[in-house]
Amino acid sequence: MRELLPNRLARTARRVTLLIGVAAVAGFLMKFETRWVPAGMDTVADIPGGSWVVLDRWCSGLRVGSPVFVSTPHGDLVSCIAAVEEEAVTIRHPNPDAAWGDSRHFGAIPMRDVIGTVVVTLAPLGQDPRR
Repeated sequence: MRELLPNRLARTARRVTLLIGVAAVAGFLMKFETRWVPAGMDTVADIPGGSWVVLDRWCSGLRVGSPVFVSTPHGDLVSCIAAVEEEAVTIRHPNPDAAWGDSRHFGAIPMRDVIGTVVVTLAPLGQDPRR
């Protein structure tokens, strides 16, 4: 019968911890991605231009009112979901005076053009994200 040696137990614990850490990072990279909001974008007041956002690629929390990063004819931008259909979404900017168009200009967006739902927003240094 082998006895439990402290060094062997510690080595096994380190290996298990490393494997769990690698699995957690791999899972995070599969589900999430990060993007920079283009400077000057004023479509959603809570997400100012120049912010760094973490996106849920699987869009698991997609519902009306969700802030999303989408590909549009005007380029990639941040907006809010106004309606969710089976194969498309309608976006409306909370700021109707934004320089970028929303679904009022180009119609519903196919679901494949939704890059991800915004999970976390990190505003640029020195800028209040609530402004």
